[in-house]
Amino acid sequence: MKKILIAGAGNIGYWHYIALTKIKNIKLKIYIYDVKKVSFNKFKETKNKNIYFLDNLKKTPKDLDLAIISSTSKKRFKIAERVFFYSKVKNFIIEKIVAQSKSELDNFLSLSKKTNLFISIPYFCSKFFILLKKKNIHDYKLKIESPNLDLACNSFHFVILSSWLLNQQIEKVDISKLKKWQNAKRKGFYDVIGTIKFFFKGNSYVRYTSDIKKKKSGLKLKINKQNYIINNKYTTIKHNRSVIKSNDLSVSNVMNLEVKNILKNKNTKLPKFETIYNNHLIYINSLLLHFNKNRKSKTKILPIT
Repeated sequence: MKKILIAGAGNIGYWHYIALTKIKNIKLKIYIYDVKKVSFNKFKETKNKNIYFLDNLKKTPKDLDLAIISSTSKKRFKIAERVFFYSKVKNFIIEKIVAQSKSELDNFLSLSKKTNLFISIPYFCSKFFILLKKKNIHDYKLKIESPNLDLACNSFHFVILSSWLLNQQIEKVDISKLKKWQNAKRKGFYDVIGTIKFFFKGNSYVRYTSDIKKKKSGLKLKINKQNYIINNKYTTIKHNRSVIKSNDLSVSNVMNLEVKNILKNKNTKLPKFETIYNNHLIYINSLLLHFNKNRKSKTKILPIT
């Protein structure tokens, strides 16, 4: 019987749980942790006999095959640290952004030397992007336009994906077209509108624009002079007049496969934390520089999730 803990019983934690229920041929004991007992209600509705609820991490089993940290970024390392203190954890899956500051990233880096630390970025499991990874990419331009206040929390996914596809680190970041930081939907967090641009070697870049006045979103990708338009939660990719179908990248349809691979084969398509550390640090520092200037503050912790 494999033991899995989900720490954080919000929406993301729930979809991780749904993914676990799809795993066949491996018996699971699933532990759900949250300080708010009301968060357990939707899990209880599934009437799963092998689910257990914890309101204190001291009750965590002494051995865990996997711990999924799906809390907000503000608490992510503290929870991971406590789980690792109370239990011998073979593997972690951490939601992103992973942390809000350099010190927290360094703490996660130390933890990654003691156990397997995987990052939940479903794009790495896309059949389309895996196919692109095999190509010799030398000219890469990714443009994202969003009508939501989500630049700080969402552009990270595309930067890490692009770094992986190009096999390159970020060389510089242009924050000159970022505008005003505003309260995010989640209380206690912020996000920003405007445009941010991440540059890699040559002419390759990622450009993310958040404009809450726009009604439609869009994602355009140009690789080696070929244009792609990605729609429908990135499961279909239009190339010229043809449509390339990829797999569904929702958490509930990706993590069941990846968790099964971790438990059974000890591997996964998800990236390890140490492979994204440098880009994550550049990302945090760039946004933190603009946040402090815009908000006239001197904080070392970037309040995004």
